This record gives sequence, C-alpha cells and structure tokens, in this order.
Amino acid sequence: MSRRLTRLKTGLAHQELTRDAALALQEAARTGIEQFLGTLRKAAQMPHSPRADRVIERLIGTGETVLTLLGWARESVEQLFADTDHTRHCPTR
Repeated sequence: MSRRLTRLKTGLAHQELTRDAALALQEAARTGIEQFLGTLRKAAQMPHSPRADRVIERLIGTGETVLTLLGWARESVEQLFADTDHTRHCPTR
C-alpha cells in the first residue's frame, strides 16, 4: 500500500499521472487497507489475551481512519482534475 501511495504523491507532484492512473493508485491502496481490516476483524473474533484484543482494536480504528483519509485523497484527485481531460497529466496549479 505505501508503495502505491508514494507513487501517487510523487506522480502528482511531478505531474506524471493521468486522472485515471491517480485514481487507480488510490483505489489499490484502499483495497489493500480493506483487506487488512477484514483480516483484523476475523482475528478479533478469535480468543486472545486482553492486551492482544486492545492492539487489534487500535489497529482496526487506525485502518478505518486511513480509509477516511483515502476517501479525502480521492476527492482531492477528482478536484485537481475537475477542469481537465481525463487522459491529460496532472495540471499545474
């Protein structure tokens, strides 16, 4: 996931990505976090020590926060490209 987010950040900063490529990177990162959360939620259903339960709860909360931030990132990418053709690279602003 971090590789995709780094590519998204770098690609936008250097105006190397099209809208579709930027959104694909964001979506891939979101999918990775959702899969991670699914695994954590399954793990939370198994018996653990109280400490492990707290760690899992915190990780789930953090993952949910990351999903919110990724949603905001998607909105930002869409706004950045709002006035451009989807096939063009990131506009200068």
